[in-house]
Amino acid sequence: MVRNSGLRKLKPDTPCHRGDRAVYLCPMAHRPNLLTIAPGSPFLETLVDALLDGKLVPGFAPRGDPLALASATLYLPTRRAIRALRGIFLDRLGSEAALLPNLKALGEIDDDEVAFADASDDLPEPVGGLDRQVALTRLILQWSAALKQALLPIPGEEGAEPLLIPSSPGDAAGLAAELGNFLDGLQIDRVPPEAILNLGESHAGLYDKYWDITLRFLEIATLHWPEHLREIGRGDAVLLRNARMEREAARLAESPKTGPVIVAGSTGSIPATRDLIKAVAAHPQGAVVLPGLDLDLDAIGWNAIGKGEGAPGHPQAGLAALLADIGAERASVTELAAPPAPLALRAALVSQALRPAETTDLWAGRRHADPAAVAEAFAGVALIEAAHEGEEALAAALVLREALTVAGHKAALVTPNRQLAERVVAELGRWGIEADDSAGQPLTQTPPGLFARLVLDAALHDFDPITLLSLLKHPLARLGLPRADLERAVTALEIGALRGPRPAGGPAGLVAALALGKDSLGDPHCPPARLVLGEEDWAGAEAIIEALTIRLEPFAALLRQSDPLPAASFFAAHRAAVEALGEAAPGETGALAEGEAGEALAGFLDDLGTIAPEALSLPAHEYPGLFAALIAGRSVRGGEPKHPRIAIYGLLEARLLPVDRLVLAGLDESVWPPDVKTDPWLNRPMRAAIGLSPPEKRIGLAAHDFEQALGYGDVVITRSLKRGGSPSVPSRWLQRLGAFLGPAFDAMRRRGEHYCALARQLDAAQGPPPVLGAPKPTPPLALRPTRLSVTQIEHLVRDPYTIYARHILKLEPLDEIAMPPGAAERGTLIHSALERFAALCADGVPPDALARMMAIGEELFVPLADFPEVLAFWRPRFATIAEFLVEWERERRPRLARVLSEIPGKLAWPTLAERSFTLSARADRIEVAADGRVAILDFKTGQAPTARQVETGLAPQLALEMAMLLEAGFSGVPAPQVLGDPAIVHLAGGGKGPSEKPLIFKDTTPVDVALQSLESLKALIDRFENEKTPYASLLHPMFKGRRYGDYDHLARVREWSVSAEEA
Repeated sequence: MVRNSGLRKLKPDTPCHRGDRAVYLCPMAHRPNLLTIAPGSPFLETLVDALLDGKLVPGFAPRGDPLALASATLYLPTRRAIRALRGIFLDRLGSEAALLPNLKALGEIDDDEVAFADASDDLPEPVGGLDRQVALTRLILQWSAALKQALLPIPGEEGAEPLLIPSSPGDAAGLAAELGNFLDGLQIDRVPPEAILNLGESHAGLYDKYWDITLRFLEIATLHWPEHLREIGRGDAVLLRNARMEREAARLAESPKTGPVIVAGSTGSIPATRDLIKAVAAHPQGAVVLPGLDLDLDAIGWNAIGKGEGAPGHPQAGLAALLADIGAERASVTELAAPPAPLALRAALVSQALRPAETTDLWAGRRHADPAAVAEAFAGVALIEAAHEGEEALAAALVLREALTVAGHKAALVTPNRQLAERVVAELGRWGIEADDSAGQPLTQTPPGLFARLVLDAALHDFDPITLLSLLKHPLARLGLPRADLERAVTALEIGALRGPRPAGGPAGLVAALALGKDSLGDPHCPPARLVLGEEDWAGAEAIIEALTIRLEPFAALLRQSDPLPAASFFAAHRAAVEALGEAAPGETGALAEGEAGEALAGFLDDLGTIAPEALSLPAHEYPGLFAALIAGRSVRGGEPKHPRIAIYGLLEARLLPVDRLVLAGLDESVWPPDVKTDPWLNRPMRAAIGLSPPEKRIGLAAHDFEQALGYGDVVITRSLKRGGSPSVPSRWLQRLGAFLGPAFDAMRRRGEHYCALARQLDAAQGPPPVLGAPKPTPPLALRPTRLSVTQIEHLVRDPYTIYARHILKLEPLDEIAMPPGAAERGTLIHSALERFAALCADGVPPDALARMMAIGEELFVPLADFPEVLAFWRPRFATIAEFLVEWERERRPRLARVLSEIPGKLAWPTLAERSFTLSARADRIEVAADGRVAILDFKTGQAPTARQVETGLAPQLALEMAMLLEAGFSGVPAPQVLGDPAIVHLAGGGKGPSEKPLIFKDTTPVDVALQSLESLKALIDRFENEKTPYASLLHPMFKGRRYGDYDHLARVREWSVSAEEA
């Protein structure tokens, strides 16, 4: 083994000193060309330089003859590494174009392309991932149907609970994905299906009945799935990949004169890849470049790797196993380039810190004698220990942002925690940085994926207004209309039909709701926003409904079917609806299929279209679960690069791609390293018995990635003291480093605290929070209202800001979307019934008054036919009110000479600002008694005011109506000689029922209350005629701690109140 860039060959028995120890090389009959690139040396750049200079393959130095490069073959782990390697080759050759080596990606299992396929390949086509999931779903459902008895307690199991068997296609599809992963694991480790069957025989009688059920379930993967593949003439992607790599290895062995062959960056964790590496190592012009083989660990530590309880979790476990499989000693591996001395020392110290646990007793003799050298080695490493995950993400983003202050520097974040990565990406958005994330984004979180889901939800829920508006307002929605026309028409549909009571389902419900909305234009209670809609707006809303009928209703009708249908029918109808709703207007370009996300959705829908009708059938209500399970595994990768200097890398890419600063995030137990998880079907002894890899193998791979990442010159490690609100445990590797490094580790913490402080400072308030006051707008006199109704005077008294927002800013609250009928609608309905009942009783109470009143109620209930749950409450309460009114009217009529209902009135007077102010009113009922007394009655369906509130002016409606009556302000009603006591008729259908509540004033008369109320109003109006008088918020709210009105949010009440409860 050699530790210099000149690759000096050591003679046998020549000592190679490494600190206080020496390693001797043993002669070999055939020495494979094994090399390594140490942490701290840029992997791809070192690889390219070594290849061009002839240090990689003896006798092959193509720097002077670039055409010779084309004869070489180079294998790398990922396509992204290959793309980076091409750029490095062109940079080193000083050309924008060159004949490069044949670059092949060892690839992931789910790669779309197979690196080793060729035209003469006689292997079957691989079965698509979606085809496999659907086929396994059908097999699982068949298995589930055959095990219906398993839903009962298993005989002989005392207290046994029912076994949960997937019964819906959505659940079965999710389980199919898990089973597919298990099947991939078997094939990766080359475990034949028969091993599962043999396991069942060897363990017969050792476990309970549940194990028998598990075995029968696994027969889906071991028996039925292979049989299905033979029937359709396809093969599993993993098996085909293994076969092609085996053929590639055989080709290299049979054709030694194929030119230089190099495999670099792989640890050989997959058996098929390991065989290919062995073939390359045995090739006459072969070279194997290992990533970060530990040449610093002493023989005792190295020999302990692969042994003991935690053996698979050691960083070098994979490479040690690979060398053993090749039949090579670590001493035969040559180091291509020596990193700078501080980084070399850092790598050696990290190696000691992570040495096998059973040899840590040697730490005492392995500590470096020079603390200053150790401090220099770790001077470029910082450890951020954030208080929580949000602070960790912000601190990591700050570290990445800081890297951009150095011209040309690149930085990357590496973490296995996707949520943490997404948080960091979001925090980078503070500075307008859109990081390039190699993991991509779930298709369901992209605009096209969300659009497809909204189409399904709108159809499934029968044009539910909220879902429908979400769909129509989605940026990808077009419906064949120009975007501007669509937006205007959707607004008209929302205001004209969807705001207010929920319409009936389907297009017919939308048509009826739009017609009701148009008919309400003459209603005094019509929403003001609806009054501004013109004929073009109503026509646009009708066009939207017509387009939905054509483009979405066929899919919705299919989802209303009760009988099971082929899944292919739902897939086709869903796709047709998505494409129809996303179709652009003639002359415009649709965005549905644009970009990598649009192409990913189109590819997913294409895959769904290949599912045969006989593959799977299901009821309509189970289709959403199936669709969600099938799309869950789709991600969007690639596309145009985002920020050129900030990226989010995967663990494997961080080992290969060069950056100037690397952020290692999430260094806590259960995150990095992740929890050790086994599959749901086999325990550890069973996995070992059939030859499956131990779960700890993932820990070893993650440890190697961490060890490699620490080789970068500038490294920032982050962790969170709490995760999910609970205290976290530092990663075992951090604990090892802390125990071994001592003061140097403390210095890492101090450097990281700088970024934590910056993160806290970034969001910290500057000084104490400002004391906010209630808004006090003072508009000019010309904008102040000169006409108010008596019902609005209470707002002027209690909350002047309501008057400002409604009459000066001209803001009218919108009804909620698809709201169920509530108190306001109930009050409107009862007042409409009262008005018609008064006309009915104009000449006296007829004998059939109750029946006719109930008929009026039924007529008014017609628009509520789609709300049976509301009618179930309102009908009996209306009957109670009707019975009360009829009896109340019959008892009261003989004492009355005249009854007037819904009488308009107004009263005007000059203000101090020499303007005329008009007070308007509409009295519910004015009664002229036989003795000449005139009284005003007010019908209330909600909370009724008290006599004290009327007297003090906090509820001025009745008092002001009495004053208007005294001034002859009501049409057709002369000023009375005697004013009777007012009364409230409380029409409550529940509780104590309806009743009449006369308002009896203490120590005063109705006339005095009326006149005093009018004088107080005139004084109040004069105050607001002064431009300096503000329209303050919540001067005299009725209840503290409750919402007052429709404009509290605009007044930002919760921001300036003493406490949120007062808002």
